[in-house]
Amino acid sequence: MPALVRVYLLTYRRPVLFERALKSLLAQTFEDWICEIHNDAPDDGRPFAIYQNYALDKRLSFTTHETNW
Repeated sequence: MPALVRVYLLTYRRPVLFERALKSLLAQTFEDWICEIHNDAPDDGRPFAIYQNYALDKRLSFTTHETNW
């Protein structure tokens, strides 16, 4: 059965706030969710580096857009 909640976490050149939001999501007591992370700054690798610290959690997926939306 698919997850009950889908979370979209968007980031654009704000790595500190991105990591804070990601930690907040992971700290929730409700666990039936999946999260799509979208990096909207294709030339900024910081969000992916942060994501890699949490990538063992299979509820997370990461996408870097080819161009800024």
